[in-house]
Amino acid sequence: DARTPVEANPGYVRFRRLRDASGDVQAVREELPYRATVLAGRAKLDEATRAKLRREWRSTQAAALQFIAVPLRIDVPAAVLDDAWGRPALSREARDALRNYGLRWSQLAWRTEHGRLRGEALIVVAAPDTVAADLRRFELTGAL
Repeated sequence: DARTPVEANPGYVRFRRLRDASGDVQAVREELPYRATVLAGRAKLDEATRAKLRREWRSTQAAALQFIAVPLRIDVPAAVLDDAWGRPALSREARDALRNYGLRWSQLAWRTEHGRLRGEALIVVAAPDTVAADLRRFELTGAL
């Protein structure tokens, strides 16, 4: 019965009580699924892309599906030489930045200017409450 303070991102984490096989009640922390995509070279999310994502993600609440769009820019010193495919070669700083974001080279649009390598993308995430509502519906009906 004691209340425990909980810190979590609303919509991304939930807490439930479940009764185990022995009849004891256990508190369970679950990280909710979310949908995300990376749009190379984009600076903002236009209405046509929103409509496309609503169709692709097929939320049961597609009309109400909300998006969080986070612009990403990587600006690091350029390596001196291009790679074998004619693309700007990744400097150590660029590789580190990609690794830190968990992204691949192809997920950003790259250009070189004045000795700098600049990559740009837009990370789009479905608002967690919509995905959480889909998950609750799945638990109740068995169909997503």
